[in-house]
Amino acid sequence: MARARSQPPDARLMKTSGSPLGLAEGSVDSKSMMLISGMFMCGRFIPHGNLTELLHFEAIEEELGGCSKLRFDTKQHELKAQALEICGAPVRDLTTVSGDTLIGGGCVEHTTPEVRSYKKILAILVLINRRSKIRYFLQAGICDADLPLVLVKRTDSVASWALQPGKANDISPGRLKGWSKSKVTYTKFLEWQWVVLAPSFTSGQEKMVPHQSFQDRDILPFTSWEILVESKSTNVPIQAVAVKRLKSQNDGDFEREVNITRRFSDNHHKNLVCLLATYKQHDEFNLIFPYAECNLLGYWRQVNPNPSSKDGLSWLAEQCRGLADGLAYIHRYSTSSFRSLLHPNSFPLTSFTKVPTPDNKEVCQLFGRHGDIKPENILWFSGPRPFTENSKGILKITDFGIAEFSTKPAVDRKRRGHIPNSPTYCAPEIDLPVQVGGGPISPSYDIWALGCVYLQFITWWLGSWDYVEKFASRRLMPDPYHWSLPLNSDKFFTIQKNSHTGRWEAQVKDVVSQVSISQTMRVYL
Repeated sequence: MARARSQPPDARLMKTSGSPLGLAEGSVDSKSMMLISGMFMCGRFIPHGNLTELLHFEAIEEELGGCSKLRFDTKQHELKAQALEICGAPVRDLTTVSGDTLIGGGCVEHTTPEVRSYKKILAILVLINRRSKIRYFLQAGICDADLPLVLVKRTDSVASWALQPGKANDISPGRLKGWSKSKVTYTKFLEWQWVVLAPSFTSGQEKMVPHQSFQDRDILPFTSWEILVESKSTNVPIQAVAVKRLKSQNDGDFEREVNITRRFSDNHHKNLVCLLATYKQHDEFNLIFPYAECNLLGYWRQVNPNPSSKDGLSWLAEQCRGLADGLAYIHRYSTSSFRSLLHPNSFPLTSFTKVPTPDNKEVCQLFGRHGDIKPENILWFSGPRPFTENSKGILKITDFGIAEFSTKPAVDRKRRGHIPNSPTYCAPEIDLPVQVGGGPISPSYDIWALGCVYLQFITWWLGSWDYVEKFASRRLMPDPYHWSLPLNSDKFFTIQKNSHTGRWEAQVKDVVSQVSISQTMRVYL
């Protein structure tokens, strides 16, 4: 999972002495303080929902009327008109702007109603104590839709700097000039604009996982990196999420994992984690999932290290059944759009298994393999507390980063090449040479790994977390197969050479067999 920044890139503005903006005491009015408070409570950003609530028409009119520069220079009815325009009232009139405000100057005629809001602009100006400058933005027609703005060097005036939209936008006619001779003021605006530009995550349509690309300066609407998404910055019903940052920066790897994970999200198998959304920022790919309190290893070790042998047996059995059912769903997956899921070794498509459907659609049955079943990739989502027999939570399989699908039940090892795995839970066929039994890789690889997890699960239930640790310790022994680099391994099997045939063979470790048939664990652990 990604690590959070402790502060946004430009948080140095918040470190000045006195008020958060470094302004003189008492110069920030109540509305400004509400904006600042909202920003700090939500992780140094202002959610769009909060902005809408704070800056309604009456509040904006009060804000403009409380500014002495605007109050003395502008009539009351003009302040009301400006407040309406800031709120996004439609504009249909002929707007004339001076030549030193727009590139090219002249008139801009609006022949059709246009809705332009300036609420974010006003919020930024309030935060930097320059709210009277809102009139320059209104005159230039630079509105919220033009954000973020960029600073440009001017050569046509004594004033050396100007702001202009950083993106092409038909609504905005040009540059903002002349509202300040200080580069510092422009810079403050540029840095604080990101506070009101926190993007929103939205839930996609049915069977659609939304993807967004963000600018490097965008402040994501996360209040912490557990992570909690601010409720007013999303319409995704789940507010607590986890963000997985992919190590690979390859577009193909990202699309492949997303395609696989999305398929399981579409059908919402209760024991498979669903994908909520994806995004790209800083040239890094990120996947957003529901937030789990811990993985299965953490549940054994921290949440419930000393289970009662009479407590939760039906829950344990139900979870084991659900995990097996979820894995079976991966192993025999039916789909009508399957090419994006296939491992390259499956091509060309000479044949595939067709599965009949009630609506007579042609679907293909793919043979999948998760590839990395282990307690760390099984998440525990808690239920209501206090826990009861029916609310102990649910276990879900996650991390489909090395999952593979094929049109055949097994993938040829030589053609497949290196197979990523977690050593403790890898199946014997991974270590055995192809010529002595280490044949094709199939879904049975996952079944071995899940069986190992089950045995640890039973060890925990009959004993405690201490017994899980002792079991792992008892499995540690030199692995003679890796003769070039002798290592102790806690795998559930060992590779040994048969003294009669001279062939390498896989054997279940004695302690694994003993624990498997033990009823008390104490005899062997």
